[in-house]
Amino acid sequence: MSTKTTVLTVTDLHRSAALLAALREAVVRYKPNLVALVGDVLHGFDDNSYRMSVLGSAKLLSQLPCAEIVFVRGNHEDDAWSLFADAWRA
Repeated sequence: MSTKTTVLTVTDLHRSAALLAALREAVVRYKPNLVALVGDVLHGFDDNSYRMSVLGSAKLLSQLPCAEIVFVRGNHEDDAWSLFADAWRA
């Protein structure tokens, strides 16, 4: 018997409120076993219009209805990664 694993892969969210909301909708709709966030979930620039806070992003992502979430750090995670990781654990 084979086991099917569904993976939803996403990149370059940059704390965009619209993209994070779309990701949540996709997870609810497609019900993946695993969500792979493969870089640039956070945002390394000062232009924060329409962006969620680091803490808000961590909270939303931690509440995605899927069994597993995998992160691969991109070049925009450097400045806020520790804050994000601490919020994720909380």
